[in-house]
Amino acid sequence: MALRESTPADLPAMAEIWTEVYPHLITTPESLAARDAPGRRLYRLVWEEDGEILATGGAGLDTHISTPDAWYQFILVAPAHQKKGIGTAFQETIDAHLREVGAAQVSVRSIWEHGFAFAEKTGFAHTRTERISRLDLAGLPQTPELPEGVTVQSINEIDLRLAYEMELATVNDVPGDDPWKVPPFEEWVKDFDEPRFDKDASILLVEDGRAIALAYLDRGDVRVWSGYTAVHPDARGRGLGRLAKLVALNRAKASGATTAFTNNDATNAPMLAVNVGLGYRPHFEQRAYLRRL
Repeated sequence: MALRESTPADLPAMAEIWTEVYPHLITTPESLAARDAPGRRLYRLVWEEDGEILATGGAGLDTHISTPDAWYQFILVAPAHQKKGIGTAFQETIDAHLREVGAAQVSVRSIWEHGFAFAEKTGFAHTRTERISRLDLAGLPQTPELPEGVTVQSINEIDLRLAYEMELATVNDVPGDDPWKVPPFEEWVKDFDEPRFDKDASILLVEDGRAIALAYLDRGDVRVWSGYTAVHPDARGRGLGRLAKLVALNRAKASGATTAFTNNDATNAPMLAVNVGLGYRPHFEQRAYLRRL
């Protein structure tokens, strides 16, 4: 048996483990490869026995928040091989790496009871709870008529600076343990080349030449994942969050998607209400943990 750094040849096996442990997520070898951008300083490991990869884990710089030297970690052990000390070996190796790179803090998330217990045992504090919800698209309401003066444009059709300006206007509303940030445009725009991102179903609502709402979707086989839904502060109270999400989900449904997943902070009452109204139902409780180093 061996714990070692991963190679590109390991990506298919790593994606299988991600899917086995987190079945609601859309994880492919291509999407894992796309995460390995130099600025993210991704450190990935695998546990191999007799030529078979049984677990994957690692850490990366959290580029979505403004806190300096903030990292995140992940440890995923195939269910048939849990409770054998593999997670502990990963944690020790990850801790050594975090000390070496001078990390100031590290975060982790889990949907499993044993993951909650492991996080607390290894010094993490529970900071937030999130709700992962599931929707059968067969029961999705049809998209109503758009308000006068409002048009729909897909990510494939727009000037991406419209989406960028929307994210700048709404980033402070994203719940989290640390303030979120939007990187410079030249770096931010690369996220739209991520293999899972559905550029046809991901849309903006546009009025008077500016974006007033958006809904992003990732796509994998017949599943979609809501990556981000937002309404411009000046346009709230008009039902545009629900409308944007309906447009995006109905586009995905028309192209063959059957199931949708989304994630919300448990305190985000407005977005939870939108999702419940669309028919989403609780699927997993996800807990966020943080450890200062």
